[in-house]
Amino acid sequence: MDELRALTLEQATFGEQLDPLHVVMPGHGWHADLDALLPPDHYGVTSKLDGLFRAHQGASRGLHVALVGHGGTGKSTLVRQAMHGLRDISLTPIHVNARESFDHADMAFVDVVLVIAEAVLAALARAEQPVSFAPLALGPVRAWLTEFLVEEAQAGALFGELDQIAQVDQVEPDGNLELAQLAQLAARVKATLRASNPYREAIRARAQRDPEQLLRGANELLDAAHEAMGARRQRLCVVVENLEKIDDRKQVELAVLRHADDLRQLRCHAIYCLSPADQHTPSATPLDQLFRVIEVPVLPVRARRDAPRDLVEHDAHQAIRALLSKRVGVDELFADVDPCIGAIAHWSGGRLRDVLELARQACEFAHFDAQANKVDLEHIERAARKLATRRLTVMTPSCWSRAVEIHADKQIHSCKEDALMLQHSLVLAYDGEPWWDVHPFVVQDPRFWRATAEAQLKGR
Repeated sequence: MDELRALTLEQATFGEQLDPLHVVMPGHGWHADLDALLPPDHYGVTSKLDGLFRAHQGASRGLHVALVGHGGTGKSTLVRQAMHGLRDISLTPIHVNARESFDHADMAFVDVVLVIAEAVLAALARAEQPVSFAPLALGPVRAWLTEFLVEEAQAGALFGELDQIAQVDQVEPDGNLELAQLAQLAARVKATLRASNPYREAIRARAQRDPEQLLRGANELLDAAHEAMGARRQRLCVVVENLEKIDDRKQVELAVLRHADDLRQLRCHAIYCLSPADQHTPSATPLDQLFRVIEVPVLPVRARRDAPRDLVEHDAHQAIRALLSKRVGVDELFADVDPCIGAIAHWSGGRLRDVLELARQACEFAHFDAQANKVDLEHIERAARKLATRRLTVMTPSCWSRAVEIHADKQIHSCKEDALMLQHSLVLAYDGEPWWDVHPFVVQDPRFWRATAEAQLKGR
């Protein structure tokens, strides 16, 4: 069913085809290669990642990249597409979901290192092709997990009997039993990091007393992994996804950004998916002074030049039509295809998640409209108003006056209002010569009109 397009309003409303949270892998029937459909100077994300990793193919140090973009711009799909294209240089991605792995209210640098280590062990333990480690390679890793990180008095309660941790039925007959045990040890350590408890505080305290040993243990694991994978000439790339979706940016700053120098010491490639607010309205150091930065813009639905704000650029219109055509029958669902696609593209501002949300909500309105059998422009307008009402609740009074200024001069400042709007994708970053504008949801709101009138009165 996943591979089928929705051909009726009911399927589009209740099926997964227009689910904006569904991560689509390359090769899936719904996958649209946007890099192939859009001008490279305004997009070209996967080609930039491809070029970076190929240039560092023989480098001894890991490449640490900040992939910067709003939530809902397709970063997870783009990373997977890039990693798929880099298989010929044996790059092996290890995906970490930051939203599931960290306590969003209390993150620490040690948590990031240990979550990466656990993800590597877990991925190698469940690899389809067994990974063979040298006989003594994993001993230091075990000691790092069970002796350096955890006090002896707490080890028994946290880990239980170490020789009973790995379940025999979870390991292939000729598999690496020690690797499976270490993966379960690391999983228990990771579990303690997601909520406040005495074990977490003890682990953090010990690691913070000797951060060099923390990194040394992680690198012993990474070195052992690369050595074991050497026969296949593979190199690990850890992808830490969804950091941009953690609302408290202070936590990301404390755990990741302030420790960028330390993270770059990890002997693997890494991609950290971060928010435009971290780059353009930082409370400390801009990202491009910490990592190699690749920005993921929204789709180029608009040009910076003066033009009617509801005019959608041709390339973006065609890309959005191709994206939706992979998932639904546009001729079957839309009363007048090109104007409907144009309206969805306009109201989305170029944000992919909003494209899918608007299309799905418009299909729902049409499905329950007794007078309609297809989506028309009024259904799309209603969808835009509904989504705007939900999204604009985060706007503060001072945000509206800043929104008017951003809409006029296409620039942002390092201030709390701009950071808030960037974080919630109400100010959108466009590529080419980088420029910004407020989301169309903002412009259609009466509070924006009042703020515009107030600005005009002040300027007289």
